[in-house]
Amino acid sequence: MDKTTVDTSTYDQLVTEKGREHPVAVERFQEPVETNVDQNQPLQDQLTNSNEEKLAAKAEKAMVQSYFFTMWNARADSWAISLFLSLLFPDTLLPISIYSFACSISCLIFGPVIGWIVDHSSRLHTVSFGIITQKILICSSAFLLLLRLGFTFDDQIPPHLTLDWHFYVLVLNGSMLQVANLISRIAIERDWSKCVAEASHGQILLARLNSRLRFIDLVADLAAPVVISAVASFLNIQWGMIFVLGVSALSIPLEWTKIRFIYALFPALAQKSISTSQTKLEIQILTKLWKLPVITTCFSVSVLYLSVMTINTVSISYLLFKNTDIMAISVARGISVLSGILSTYSLEKMIHRIGLKSTGLVAIWYQCFCIGLVALSFYLPQSSATASIAMFLVGICLSRWGLWTFDLVQQQLLQENVPQAYLGIVSGAEISLQNVFQMTAYALTIIWTSPTDFWIPSHISAMAVLTAALLYSYYVISDSGSNSEMDPLLGDSI
Repeated sequence: MDKTTVDTSTYDQLVTEKGREHPVAVERFQEPVETNVDQNQPLQDQLTNSNEEKLAAKAEKAMVQSYFFTMWNARADSWAISLFLSLLFPDTLLPISIYSFACSISCLIFGPVIGWIVDHSSRLHTVSFGIITQKILICSSAFLLLLRLGFTFDDQIPPHLTLDWHFYVLVLNGSMLQVANLISRIAIERDWSKCVAEASHGQILLARLNSRLRFIDLVADLAAPVVISAVASFLNIQWGMIFVLGVSALSIPLEWTKIRFIYALFPALAQKSISTSQTKLEIQILTKLWKLPVITTCFSVSVLYLSVMTINTVSISYLLFKNTDIMAISVARGISVLSGILSTYSLEKMIHRIGLKSTGLVAIWYQCFCIGLVALSFYLPQSSATASIAMFLVGICLSRWGLWTFDLVQQQLLQENVPQAYLGIVSGAEISLQNVFQMTAYALTIIWTSPTDFWIPSHISAMAVLTAALLYSYYVISDSGSNSEMDPLLGDSI
């Protein structure tokens, strides 16, 4: 057999066989049994153009499928816990605020740590650990909530339960779960997506892959609450938690298979230096990184997290206090997610038409306008309570397009301007910054615990969105987003 030629018959059979995936076959195909092919060669040097396209499509599909299961489980658990705590404590925002606040603290503390681990550890081991840990903790949260009710499945949950040890163990479990979710968010969304896009040599576009991963996130955000709410409505919330537990356990082998498949197809994913001997140099580089103009966008997107104007755990409690139907809240959440999904389709066209930075500018000011409508809803007279809630929900739903479009723009700006070797820790630090503002938002509802005072944190949230828009506008006007100033320090590490 010619040493410069790869027999692709096994590969062709793999990628053309419909609906089947064989990670083990891929591994055997890549083993250098009868050939001296370098596993670190670029993909286009090993395969024909036709097989390159098939490989890119196969890898992109596998990444999207794996990410769907990850995000579905995270969204389903979050929604189920929100409903459960809201029903247990109907007259106060304190328990759900404590839970959310603790989860934000965990992300704040461990964000940079997770980012550093993503940069310095095996990509496969890191993601695998995140998948397994997430599923264990989701099952634990379901068990704790059912234990609190004595494993009874009555339709009526007794309200006004005290904050006993069950609740605080649930808070601890939820905090650890957020860290596990953070592993997948940084590793897949920021690191794997950029590496796979570069290794595919143009077959997978970074903007398209980012959009599709965000699309999957939003679809999970749409479908999971609707399904869990339907189970809770037709049966009860206890069976909803059982459903979350079952799906989480069953998805482990599916996620593992998809991730292993992608890792086997792209040898570039295994190319990562895990040496920690140059710690002093890394500190100098990170110090230089945080002086880049693009870091302004990190602050801009982070300020948006100082917001209660979204259909999340806190606002759900407020809406339930206003006697809003659970299914109506789920439908409104679904519409808001559909608005966000629209951003994944319009992003590429807008970037092509007006450019990346201008797309972000349009998105953030559009969001600012919509959030202004939400703030105005609190000024409607009490006789127009239904109209006030409708205006509140409509403003939030419309604002999601601007939020997610801006988030995708900012993510790509970061990926394009931060070296791959440091993208993980910068992303982790950014997420920690986001959680600082998110904690502040939850602190506001801890201070103003009564749902009747919800208008106060809502107006503070509106000011935060305006601040984010002004910060990003300053970045665009300054017209400086290059990382060329890093070259003398980084050398070949970019």
